[in-house]
Amino acid sequence: MGTMTVKVLKIVVASPGDVQNERDKLEAIATELNRGSAADRGLRLEVVRWETRAYPGFDPAGPQGLIDPIINIPECDLLIGIFWKRFGTPTKNAKSGTEHEFRTAYKAWKETGRPQIMVYFNQKSYNPTSKQETDQWGQVLQFQQEFPEEGLWWAYEGADAFEALVRNHLTQYIRQRYPLAAPAPVGAAGGLGPVAESPPAEDDRQDPEADDPAPPEVEAEGVKFFISYAHGDPDEEYLAVSLTRRLGESGYQTFVDEKIKAGTDWLEEIKARIRWCDYLVVLLSENSMDSEMVLEEVRMAHQIQRRQGRPHLIPVRVRYQGPLEYELHNYLGHLQYVVWDGADDTEGLLDNLLNAMQPVGSAVEEPAFAERLEADRQPRVARDPIRPRASADARVLFVPDGSVRLDDPYYIRRCVDEQAEARAAHPFSETLVIKGPQQMGKSSLLIRYRVACREAGKKEAFVDFSRFSEDDFKTYPTFLSRLGMALQQRLRLGGDKPVIDSQWDMVTFVEEKILDAVNGPLVIAFDEVDRVYKKPYQTDFFTMLRNWHNNRTGLEPRWEMLDLALVISTEPYLLIDSKDRSPFNVGLVLEMQPFTYREHQTLCRRYHLDIDEDELWKLLKGHPYLTRLAFYRMAGPEKMSFDRLLDKADEERGPFGDHLRALLAKLDSDPKLIEAMRQVRYGEKPAPDLYHGLYGAGLVGKEEKDGRVNPANLLYDRFFKRAL
Repeated sequence: MGTMTVKVLKIVVASPGDVQNERDKLEAIATELNRGSAADRGLRLEVVRWETRAYPGFDPAGPQGLIDPIINIPECDLLIGIFWKRFGTPTKNAKSGTEHEFRTAYKAWKETGRPQIMVYFNQKSYNPTSKQETDQWGQVLQFQQEFPEEGLWWAYEGADAFEALVRNHLTQYIRQRYPLAAPAPVGAAGGLGPVAESPPAEDDRQDPEADDPAPPEVEAEGVKFFISYAHGDPDEEYLAVSLTRRLGESGYQTFVDEKIKAGTDWLEEIKARIRWCDYLVVLLSENSMDSEMVLEEVRMAHQIQRRQGRPHLIPVRVRYQGPLEYELHNYLGHLQYVVWDGADDTEGLLDNLLNAMQPVGSAVEEPAFAERLEADRQPRVARDPIRPRASADARVLFVPDGSVRLDDPYYIRRCVDEQAEARAAHPFSETLVIKGPQQMGKSSLLIRYRVACREAGKKEAFVDFSRFSEDDFKTYPTFLSRLGMALQQRLRLGGDKPVIDSQWDMVTFVEEKILDAVNGPLVIAFDEVDRVYKKPYQTDFFTMLRNWHNNRTGLEPRWEMLDLALVISTEPYLLIDSKDRSPFNVGLVLEMQPFTYREHQTLCRRYHLDIDEDELWKLLKGHPYLTRLAFYRMAGPEKMSFDRLLDKADEERGPFGDHLRALLAKLDSDPKLIEAMRQVRYGEKPAPDLYHGLYGAGLVGKEEKDGRVNPANLLYDRFFKRAL
């Protein structure tokens, strides 16, 4: 196996002594990058600070004369200058040592193009209390005003903001100056090896039905692993680092998303790495069950695998033997998994991973729907009752004994709850439409509606289109056959797998195999109906549902006992533009919105925490899931203070970071939506269909007075200003 030549990037830090925190953070940032983006490119960042390199002595040029040869600025790659309220101590040829070092770097840059210079000014408020402090601060301001015209300096507020900025800027610098190389030897133990092949240029989600040629089989040294895990879980972080090191020692290449900053570059790297890898190892713990980003990475891998035959998914259960989260089970529930309960299991886990390897491009069997359904009957019960879920778990109604627990003490009942329950109890056939942006509580309301239907003596068949694979949507007959099978299974009617070739066959199937068999009140509830959007048969399908509604007029007696419930995030006119054929403008339409301010106050007071309710309202504007997540961060294991939650809210590794990164990844699946969000950021109004796409994702809202489109809340406003 070959060896890698490591290139050292020398970073000199120039600053007065009042920004010691920032100087210290640069060491930690370099360590992080040396395990990630830098290591991938065969680089190692070395931070040079005079206080760790210089020694006592004398020099005719004074102390700076001792320091200059040691830090050797003309030969360094980067000089990072940091200023706040002090300019520093004068030298023989400059107003301060920091200015001398900057001038030395600037002169070398003009002559040789090296080093690159990054200068930061802390804008945190400061009130001088003496003439000396005023003079020092004045010199900083003067230096800022006289900054060379070729340069661009950057402002920040406080050491934490500096850390986030510099990590992002150094990552961008590395990626732009040292792009990922073509095939190269595997990296040394403990580091991440460089990319061994260029990933496909096309975007997987632009053409999900494209038939890519299967990649050839690879030799052992070319096998590549992507390790997906939930940040913030000590066991998963330990295991991710251990696997990275051990797989590297065994001659394999690995990638782990280790504190990469979010943004378009970050997303491109994640997508490229999932295409690049042969195996995606998913670490599954109690914590990762609630990680939106882990789910998004698995979802991406599943889509890419169906096109190019890889990556293969390998689940690893990390001190967790409970049911998988609802959608995760769809992708991973049928796969053989490996168990890890502690450090003693690491060697066995590594052996299992290596033994699990199969030829790249080999077929992966999809489980039958009946098998998946049976395996999904057990809902996951979180250990911590105050931890919110990103989406409702519909399996709560599949438990064998029929018992249903809907006693969440933090669930806020709204007027739509009463309306849905009243409609469920109605003896005559009804159509219910629940619409609204994502994570506003639509699926939770549907669960409560279904419970009320059961209590009213109605049978119910629940069909969640998010559980359908892309193959299930390929053609209209395939989709109708899959739908018919789902109805059969939900109602436990038995029978052969239906083959439905036309819409007329589907109507006949529902009449003879469903309605006649049930012979009583029946509710068919459809969740995630939006997945039919942009399918070539969407108008036909929604017209059929409208006809089902119309059949309940008395002319077709067996249809009279049928209720329909439809859950959508997309505006109805985008799903079907004919009002006469739409199933969304008949019956009762319930629109889910963020909490009202009063509902927000009700939720806040259930947690009994001393917070500023108005400040939390300004940040989240009543977003149901995010408001509960905020309280979990403050009242759960992390015990984050309210002030810190506000300060870190929009950071990619902050209290909402997992949600924000996953949201950006979903948005990135449609370049037009990314561009529309940029338009919103700059005060422009996107096209109507793009606005509705952003609204359905819960990202924007419209002012009633002037129609202005704004981010849905301050958190999204702050995050997308940084990420886009």
